[in-house]
Amino acid sequence: SSTTYTVTVTNASNCSASAAQLVTVNAIPNASINPTAASICNGQSTTLTASGGGTYAWSNTGGSNAAATFSPSSTTTYTVTVTGANGCSKQDSVKVIVRPKPSVSVRADTTVCNTVPVVLTTSNVGATTFSWLPISGLSSPVIANPVATPSVTTRYLVTATNAVGCSDTASMLLTINNGPTITKSSNATICKDSILQIAASGINAVSYSWTPTNG
Repeated sequence: SSTTYTVTVTNASNCSASAAQLVTVNAIPNASINPTAASICNGQSTTLTASGGGTYAWSNTGGSNAAATFSPSSTTTYTVTVTGANGCSKQDSVKVIVRPKPSVSVRADTTVCNTVPVVLTTSNVGATTFSWLPISGLSSPVIANPVATPSVTTRYLVTATNAVGCSDTASMLLTINNGPTITKSSNATICKDSILQIAASGINAVSYSWTPTNG
């Protein structure tokens, strides 16, 4: 704490004189960073907020504001120097751990006829779990390569997550072309060797194929 020190000087004649010196002790700021530890996925950012002083100076080009945002590509320790109004300063540090992020991609946008199943093939690096949305028309929404048979055009989104909780997303559009609507002649009964014309028509149809071909 602040203290006054006194010195007494005595000469050979045993005469003395005294002088006093005041030493003022200024308080050191209580520097701290919130959060005290941080963990992010690669490609994300985190904001660290310092407190305890009048001015702040961050390492790693963090600037001079109390709050600083960082986006490290690897685990990094960030330090802030907190300075009080009395000129005293103190440092605090936080390690930001960067966890690896998986990479996921899906098949290109695809167009099929209604009711034709399509495998939503996924390519990934490092992912261990998968979640598809929407779940309608899927054989399973939690596997890497589900079979999709939607009744309408649908964009499917997959979220792939690795063992440390980091994720990546990808999507593909599955366009459904509706099949033609067919109508035909009524059932008929004829005499042997007679001739009967039968007919069919289809909305959106461009070709026709009859079976069997006999007769």
